[in-house]
Amino acid sequence: MISRLQIRQLIVLAVLALVTLTYTGIHYARLGSAVGIGEYTVRAVFPDSGGIFTDAEVTYQGVAVGRVSALRLTNAGVDVDLRLKTGAARVPAASTAVVADRSAVGEQFVDLRPTSAAGPFLHEGSVITDVAIPPPLD
Repeated sequence: MISRLQIRQLIVLAVLALVTLTYTGIHYARLGSAVGIGEYTVRAVFPDSGGIFTDAEVTYQGVAVGRVSALRLTNAGVDVDLRLKTGAARVPAASTAVVADRSAVGEQFVDLRPTSAAGPFLHEGSVITDVAIPPPLD
């Protein structure tokens, strides 16, 4: 027969295991980003893709603040969804989204370059229309 002490110990063990699995899933397996916890989406409207791709890094002043989550073709060009981390630096709404290269042969990423350090700041649903892409190589 299981005593009350053993039942309490099993309950404490189960709670600790659940807390550990939740913490590990959110922080190391990035499960929070899969369901949108701790992130918000901003749209950048580009005239063409400039070589950007899904899951490309998004930076602000040299610091990674998110990833490209989706690309959609439109009549005006390409809408790029940027999924930014809530805990990262606050990015001014007056920013230019630039498709940049890591090196001459490196992959592209989106760099958010502020034109003003003051607010308002980007938030869920913000749209960036001030964009720049590298010139095509012919």
